[in-house]
Amino acid sequence: LTIKTNIVNIDRVSASGAVSFLSQTSTGPNDPYDSISSNNITFTNLATSAAVVAINRLGGSTTAVNSMCNNIISISGTNTGSVTGIAYSYGATTVANGNSITINCASTTTIGLATPSGNVGSTTLRGNTFSLSSSSTAPTSIVAISGLTGGPYTISNNTFNALNYTGVITGSPSASAIVISAGTGNVVSNNIIANISAGAAGSTASPTVDGILVSGGTSTTISKNKIYGITTAATGTTTVVNGIRLSGGTTNTVSNNLIGALTATA
Repeated sequence: LTIKTNIVNIDRVSASGAVSFLSQTSTGPNDPYDSISSNNITFTNLATSAAVVAINRLGGSTTAVNSMCNNIISISGTNTGSVTGIAYSYGATTVANGNSITINCASTTTIGLATPSGNVGSTTLRGNTFSLSSSSTAPTSIVAISGLTGGPYTISNNTFNALNYTGVITGSPSASAIVISAGTGNVVSNNIIANISAGAAGSTASPTVDGILVSGGTSTTISKNKIYGITTAATGTTTVVNGIRLSGGTTNTVSNNLIGALTATA
């Protein structure tokens, strides 16, 4: 399966219905190789409460080689359902390099690139750029890269320009540039993580804000990352701001990272 060099512009103001450029949610067809690359995908004026996923590749062969590279994805609107740039599963090897993902919506759950389920093998995520924001006042989570299953993951040389909750927020939302929950021998290195902001002035939420979160996996190495400019104006009593947080996993190694400018309301 090869899907490349398409230019897609969808302007959709309907208050219902899911929106996708590509959606494969069953295991068939069992393609030995998928290349979804160099597409320019733009969704504007979205107003739906349903899920929005630009590239939703959740099927295929467990032995496949998948490539999702150099796609430009821009999603904007007042839509309140979950929004994901790229979601994938199934495959022995996956490479997702050089993608640019920009999301600016009112979504409660905002995800740049994720492995939500299924049989995910060795994955390389390199040279991607993320700028994600949500204006929801009751958000749940915003995460740029989420490795939830399979692995191992090599996550390197990515740039995280913004992950922002721009509204006056309530509740206990999370915001993370990178989340690792699975995999043996993961490597997270040479990423630039900056400008994470959780809530406008007047927010009463208690957000948990992480540059990098390791919640599972084995033998994960985190090195040579630059993490700075993580802030929140929220006043909740359990608010936490972290450059790197290790809440799980075994044999984690953390070295030579540069972390600074982490601020939270006193």
